Amino acid sequence: MTQQIITLLFDKVLLGTVTLIVGFVLARHLERFKGSVALRNEMAKLRVTKIAECWLSLSALEAVLLKASKAYEGVVQQWIKDDFPDDIVRRRNFYSVKVAIRFGMVQQSAC
Repeated sequence: MTQQIITLLFDKVLLGTVTLIVGFVLARHLERFKGSVALRNEMAKLRVTKIAECWLSLSALEAVLLKASKAYEGVVQQWIKDDFPDDIVRRRNFYSVKVAIRFGMVQQSAC
């Protein structure tokens, strides 16, 4: 009878120790996993915040560039007129037509 009690106590202590060790290891792994998930969530929040800041900055830059391009549109058109006089434009068009005729892109007129 005492042998059975000792075996029963030893069995229960051994079973309790194994359960305790398995529980400890599982809790440790669960805490690591929860920490990594929390870290990923925080990184995702930071990433979204930074992307939003970049988009706002780009949007502001686009607005400034659009306003600047509208302000200087007349100046740029004048530069184009100054850089490309009418005779250069006519010559360029003439040679473009000759090239198009040569390579069969357009038909040469009978005139």
